[in-house]
Amino acid sequence: MVNIPKKFDTGQSPFSVNLTPMQQDSNLLLDWCRLDEAPIFIDGKSVQALIMEDRNLTVPPEGEEMFKDMAQL
Repeated sequence: MVNIPKKFDTGQSPFSVNLTPMQQDSNLLLDWCRLDEAPIFIDGKSVQALIMEDRNLTVPPEGEEMFKDMAQL
């Protein structure tokens, strides 16, 4: 087996993420509000179930109903 050295490029990435803190918070909220697409479980309970218990809801929250702001998240 021949060991071929790998070449690594140290050039600048073509991607740039320059978000203001408010945009970062907004993106974080949007990411967490997608939980209805792929639930996350904590100690065997989905985050939706935990929210339902905390807010005394009868139906699971969806989309932007999950978290209204960063304080709630």
